[in-house]
Amino acid sequence: MENFDREKLAQFKGQDGNKTYVAYDGKVYDVSDSKKWRNGKHMMRHEAGMDLTVELKAAPHGAEVFDDITQVGTLAAAATEEDDGPRVPWPLSWIYAKFPIVKRHAHPVAVHFPIAFVLGSLLFCLIFLFTRNHTFAETSFHLILLAAVTAPFSIITGFQSWWLYYGLKPTAGIIFKIAGGFLVIILGAIASALYLGNENLFVEMGPAAVAYIAILGISAPLVMTVGAIGGQMTFPD
Repeated sequence: MENFDREKLAQFKGQDGNKTYVAYDGKVYDVSDSKKWRNGKHMMRHEAGMDLTVELKAAPHGAEVFDDITQVGTLAAAATEEDDGPRVPWPLSWIYAKFPIVKRHAHPVAVHFPIAFVLGSLLFCLIFLFTRNHTFAETSFHLILLAAVTAPFSIITGFQSWWLYYGLKPTAGIIFKIAGGFLVIILGAIASALYLGNENLFVEMGPAAVAYIAILGISAPLVMTVGAIGGQMTFPD
């Protein structure tokens, strides 16, 4: 076991042929062989050669990720208790401590609802067009309405994750996700208004019905793209 200070640790950034070391809770680990630390970076935002105690304690996983990683030394200037304190104000710090799922998994949980509702709405609309059974059309309306109602929760939790894990740093993917989320709300609201404002929407199959179907056709690939970008941000290559 070697003793490291921050200057010595900084020499192991995983570049120029050097090893890839990171420090966590006063321990230094060799992550050179980990595919999650390619080119000295993890998740496109954590850099090797540093004490990442505070950053990784805010990550959506625990210290168990180091169970299979070789410890090569200790860090003399380990993070102090003050450094490890809450990174968010009360009462959020209390909520995160009592309900870790709110901090770690709120957005991944919330985002699945509008995605599923939009895709389900399109599916039931297509079934209606094939069967002409108006029960399926009504179900399609209920689902797109639920998509518009649940999308704000996805956006709110998305802002939370953006703040906690990306420091509100704008990227093309995040900007697209934000715009896509608001667009889903708008499209869902328009589709719902079309259905509620036209009692004979699918009887006459006029312009309003075409617009309703077109909105669903646009919304489906939109939410899938937003979800795919979120997946790439969570699990980058």
